[in-house]
Amino acid sequence: KKIKLIYGMEAYMPSDDGNMIFHTSILVKNKEGLKNLYRLISSAEQKNSESLQLTMKCNIEKYREGLLIGSGCDKGELYCAMMEDKPFEELCEVAAFYDYLEVVPNTIEALIQINEEIVKIGQTIGKPVEQVLPILYSRWHQQQSTQAE
Repeated sequence: KKIKLIYGMEAYMPSDDGNMIFHTSILVKNKEGLKNLYRLISSAEQKNSESLQLTMKCNIEKYREGLLIGSGCDKGELYCAMMEDKPFEELCEVAAFYDYLEVVPNTIEALIQINEEIVKIGQTIGKPVEQVLPILYSRWHQQQSTQAE
């Protein structure tokens, strides 16, 4: 059985006013997408070498070909707009930027309701909705050392 490698990254995208930083997922569809992913990584490093590497939304738009852009976890633009109780039409406008919408499994009632609303938005604007699992640590001992601090 062959394993297909999927390249991608979690990007940190500043809001239009620069007051917030949103998480977004970027996955590669093809060779052009891989080149564009490297372009995004390079542009982020060139502009922000002394702090968190930010990926500008205008660069995502510029290098979007061959990439799939996901709405991100509960720190993404769509989740944040929902936490601000934006109207449904505005939420659909935010969601329209993304190729797929992400929901994060959760047992907190408020986040379950947000996930249900994201599914409704996806159905309304014709975008697929994917459940993602946030993996924060690449190794078990990283988690243990962080918890010990």
